[in-house]
Amino acid sequence: MERFSADERARETMWRLAHQLVTQRQYRIVNLFEAGGDFFDKLPAGQLETWLDAAEPWELYFVKNHGRKFYLIRLAVVDFVWQRQWQDDVERLHQLATMFQQRVVARKLYVQNTLILIQPVMPEVREHLAFSQIEEKKLSIFHCGIDLTERQIVGRTLEKHGLSTEDLLAQMAAAPAGEAAVEELKREIRQTMAQKERQVQAVFSRGQPFWTYVFLGINISVFLLMTLTGGTTNAENLIRFGAKYHPAIWAGEWWRFLTPVFIHIGMAHLLFNSFALYFLGPLVERIYGPWRFMVIYFTAGIMGVAGSFAFSPHLSAGASSAIFGLFGALLYFGQKYRDLFFQTIGMEILTILGINLVFGLLSSGVDNYAHIGGLIGGYLASVLLGLPRVKTGVLVRMGVLLLYGLLFAWLYQRGFQWM
Repeated sequence: MERFSADERARETMWRLAHQLVTQRQYRIVNLFEAGGDFFDKLPAGQLETWLDAAEPWELYFVKNHGRKFYLIRLAVVDFVWQRQWQDDVERLHQLATMFQQRVVARKLYVQNTLILIQPVMPEVREHLAFSQIEEKKLSIFHCGIDLTERQIVGRTLEKHGLSTEDLLAQMAAAPAGEAAVEELKREIRQTMAQKERQVQAVFSRGQPFWTYVFLGINISVFLLMTLTGGTTNAENLIRFGAKYHPAIWAGEWWRFLTPVFIHIGMAHLLFNSFALYFLGPLVERIYGPWRFMVIYFTAGIMGVAGSFAFSPHLSAGASSAIFGLFGALLYFGQKYRDLFFQTIGMEILTILGINLVFGLLSSGVDNYAHIGGLIGGYLASVLLGLPRVKTGVLVRMGVLLLYGLLFAWLYQRGFQWM
């Protein structure tokens, strides 16, 4: 009969639990570097394979999220038995967890510290495992020990969101399977994580940016042409090129609900909007594909101009209404892919959007009505068109189309108050 050392048994238990987390509980392995304490990232598939096959890790971290609630599980094979070592380990974990929570801007981070104990622990450490936990506003840490010597589970688990007590007991009771079984577990972990990574990449690769650069080219070309024919801050020239101008719209020039999107008032205005479109446009175009992106951009621009027409009597122009529509498209993406949204771009997008809305409210020279109109228009257009490979019901589409039409009609009628 093959004999297994305590270290080998602990190592196999760790990989069994890791396999369960990745293949059954939708967790992914993450790399927590302590250099500066500020780098947390998932391991790319190629790097993961090298890492798993090279230096054998005795400590693994796993993460998943439901929106802005994040769950972090630590698996560690340990042989410490003294209270001081326990305290140092808990302090280190608390620091890492705090930095991770701040990095992902989690509303709440739940941590399950699962220790696979090679040797029996001192009574005071066993008591800490059984009863101690950290409970803060945005962070909860639970400790759990798998005592392979005494064949006991000590402490508290995350249960339905992590490894339950039953899971740990089942793995502890499993007969050792040997090195070949461990390598097979690693292979399946690599395979599962690579598949999940491909699925994520597919969501962000529905098409290559095309219209983003077309619209940038149009904006710059119109700006240069206006500069050569009277300037971009000259009111008469702005009206001539198609800026939002109430008397002209009242006279039936409906095309002015779209043309202002390609006109900018001054170099700073052009640079700011071009910068925003250059960085935001490719992201939205990759998620939605080129033709959906084009429709969202135009639809948001029209609704943004309609909002300005209804609530602001001033001459105005700019691509910002359409750009805010791209934010609306990303909000709809976040609604449909909530977990992925907050794993990747969510908090950055919400922060930038919030800053821009507040800036618009506090600045007298910014047409915030156009921004809000564009945001709403972009969101509605995204719901109407749907995301690639995500079904949207016919009744939902019809309802959104009706809502868009009614909203535009109301804004259009309200714009006549300035006559």
